[in-house]
Formats: sequence, structure tokens, C-alpha cells
Amino acid sequence: MEFSSWSYQIDQLHHIAKDPMIPNEDTNSEWEIKSMTAETVRKIYGGTHGQNNEYEEIHFNLKIRRKPLYYIVVILIPTFVIVNVSIIGIFTPHGVQGDREEKVSLGLTTLLTMTVILDMVTGEMPKSAAGVPLLGRFVLVETVICVIAIAVSVLTIFLHERVIYLSSSPPQWIDRWMKGKSVSEESHSLLINSPCIEELRSCLEELRTHLTEMKREEEIKIEWQRFFSMVDIIAMLSLLAINFFLTFIMFRFAIPS
Repeated sequence: MEFSSWSYQIDQLHHIAKDPMIPNEDTNSEWEIKSMTAETVRKIYGGTHGQNNEYEEIHFNLKIRRKPLYYIVVILIPTFVIVNVSIIGIFTPHGVQGDREEKVSLGLTTLLTMTVILDMVTGEMPKSAAGVPLLGRFVLVETVICVIAIAVSVLTIFLHERVIYLSSSPPQWIDRWMKGKSVSEESHSLLINSPCIEELRSCLEELRTHLTEMKREEEIKIEWQRFFSMVDIIAMLSLLAINFFLTFIMFRFAIPS
């Protein structure tokens, strides 16, 4: 804030700046006065007849700080909790068989919630193109994390569905990682030779082969299920750690102590 007289120059009027008194009691619930100083400044302006006119001004520098409790309780904590719960829900199976239904719907619902919160934040932020405030950056980062979680979940569901549909066997490194065991092949032979026994033996061989294939397909399905469940857990823990880390970094170094 600048105060001066445009009628009297420095040789006609002299200003004395005194530091203002800051009240000790807290009278405002939204803003807090950090400091307020006053200084005397001399400035020269050009006159109408080509001369230089020197004036004396008093500049008051007021430093205020917005109290963050309201925004922490209403925006920061709910947003952080919603994102973490949605990440856990997206990568958690919805049944004992590891079903992954409704994951995309949960993610889209979370994005809708983040949009509502972002609208609340934009209503509280000043309409300026100079930069995005801290709360706006925080909500945008949380939204990006939700989008990444949905993309990883959709990719996992797609890959899981394709390997099951194509009946692909897991690679050896997945077998070693998941400690899977191959289906044991046991051969049994009948010592008696006759047409009926041969036909019975052929039927038993076909039945045994069919049961072995069914068992192997079920083992492959379970092995893939275990693998993608492990991928879900790793993705969930990674995104939770990234969310915690980014939130800590943003507010630790953005807010002065």
C-alpha cells in the first residue's frame, strides 16, 4: 500500500514512517497477519514543463497468510482418503476367485468425485492465469494418479482375459516366480491283452488324457490368476507409495515453516 501527496513535493512535505502495531488478538478466522512494515521512498516524476518533481511516499508492506485448517479438513484430507481407498478398491479382487468386475466403474466414480472436488477448489481459487495454486495442483495430481490406476487395472484385466482365452501357458520365469508345479505324468499299463481290454485301455487313456488336459488348464488358469493378483498387489502398493510421496513433497516444500 502506497501513500503520498501529489500536491506537495519533498521540499514542502516530509513524511515520517513508523512501523504499524499488529494486534495480538486473532480477529479473523480466514487470514493471519504475519508482518507489516513501513518505509519512506523518494520518487522523481517528470513535470509538465520538462522539470523533475521529487515526491516522498510511504510504502506499507503487509504480509498475510491464509489459515489452512478449513482447506485441510474439507478438501485435502477427503481427497487424499478417497484416492487411497479407490486405489485399494481398484486393485482388490471382488471375490474369492479373484474376480475383477466393477473395477472400471469404481475408477470412473472416483474420477467423478475428483471432478466435484476440483470444482470446489476452483470456486475458492482466484481467477488468475499467473499460476495454479497449491490446492489446485494437489487435486490435479490426485486425478492423474486415479487415471493411472484405472489404466493399469484395465491393462491387467485385458491381458488376463487374453491369456485365459488363448489358453497360453505361463513362461518359465512366472513358473519359477510363483513356484508352480507341472502336472505329473504317470503311465499305467494293463498286463492282460485282449480285444475288450485293449478297447477299455484305449477308453481309459482317452479319459485320462482328457482329465489331464482339464487339470492342466485349471492349473494354468490358477497360475495366471496368482500372477495377476501379485501384479495387482504390486501396482496397488506402488501407487499408494507414489501418492504418499507426492503429497508429502508438495506440502512439505511448498508451505514455509
